[in-house]
Amino acid sequence: MGDRFGGPGAGGRGPSPHQPGACRAGAMTGPDDPLERRLLALAKERPDLREAVEAYRVTLPVLRDAAPIAAPVALDGKQVREKISRGEPVLGGCTLRFDRRASRELMLRLARGLFGAGVKGMSRIRRALEEDRLVPAELLRHAVKGNYPFVAKRAEAQVLAPALLWTLAQYALKPALRSWCREIAPLVRFAGAWERSDCYVCGAPASLCELQGNEQAGHLRCGQCGADWPTRRLRCIYCGNEDTESLGVLYPEGRRDSVRVEVCDACRGYFKVIATFAPSSPEELAIEDLSTLYLDGYAQGRGYRRPTA
Repeated sequence: MGDRFGGPGAGGRGPSPHQPGACRAGAMTGPDDPLERRLLALAKERPDLREAVEAYRVTLPVLRDAAPIAAPVALDGKQVREKISRGEPVLGGCTLRFDRRASRELMLRLARGLFGAGVKGMSRIRRALEEDRLVPAELLRHAVKGNYPFVAKRAEAQVLAPALLWTLAQYALKPALRSWCREIAPLVRFAGAWERSDCYVCGAPASLCELQGNEQAGHLRCGQCGADWPTRRLRCIYCGNEDTESLGVLYPEGRRDSVRVEVCDACRGYFKVIATFAPSSPEELAIEDLSTLYLDGYAQGRGYRRPTA
């Protein structure tokens, strides 16, 4: 889910998941929920991730099944394409409106779930929400703009942990961001128009790269809104370097499977790459990002980094 309880981070019918720029809906619910099965398997494989897995177990289904919490952005295709041609994330500068009741309900459900999962400091935030000492719609309006100081000030006024409230707000933003992504994606014509490492919808850094389908075409994926946009192979997503002598691949522990790290010696950047037949849902993407944390550690231990967009 991107932030994993840290400090400030990045910001009608949906299209087919196989179209460029698509934003997929979540998977089925019920006792055989695939998210539950995948997370339980991950906790067994990686005991060191058990705490994060528990947090994901209580948040991912809530985010997947959340009712709408925000109004559509109502941009037309021309406006969207003009923004992209200028290199601007589509949501940048838009007036984004959140429903007060739905925002409160979602943020409170998340806080209660995380409190039940044992997240330290969440009890006080849960009580503040229950007693209406915080206004979730207000927090989300500022969180979507990356205004950490505002959220931190509201937290400090209630003697709450600022970083924890910020991360909760970032989680609560996801259903709105994904809804806007589903609205925007069908209006986009890529054809090389967006070759950045940050998301064309919300501006957040790409979580990872998927090699999709039989052709293994490269697609960057946003962990915040779920956006999907094409990227060229044998090219650094950060600096645009195409010199194959300074581009490389790392396989931790000698493993050559469906996941790896691609690195650039020109800018010392790295990004994670996974092979998948179909595009991952936003929830699956969050689990893939978590399950490949060892790749981040492996690359960072060799002096590579993920540049900020």
